[in-house]
Amino acid sequence: MRWQTERVTTYRESAESAAQRLSGDPRIAGIDLRIEQTITDGTDTLEQYVFVLHDGDASVIDGDPSLPPHVSIRQDAATAAALHAGDLHAQQAFLTGSLTIDGDVARLIAHADLLAELGGPGN
Repeated sequence: MRWQTERVTTYRESAESAAQRLSGDPRIAGIDLRIEQTITDGTDTLEQYVFVLHDGDASVIDGDPSLPPHVSIRQDAATAAALHAGDLHAQQAFLTGSLTIDGDVARLIAHADLLAELGGPGN
């Protein structure tokens, strides 16, 4: 299953669509993962949200200090667009410095196959 979206105006809307499709999926039972996505224009933040997988539920929320993200991913708008379109892979963007990842990378890697299949955050 690839991350199929209709007319999406923001990356957050794409993430929300993926979360709706993923909620209740048995593959996410027992997973606790919060991925903060930040998209910039190079200096200013254009979009920021947290993709949450928690014990069978998936959602997108604004940042919550009581629930800090496990992983923070940051990229500029051009990189985000290329990733979203499938023209660039996250690993390539990371290796070239176009995408940065902070936090518990091992936790992200543990669920990379599922996230890649969905084309969701971190892919």
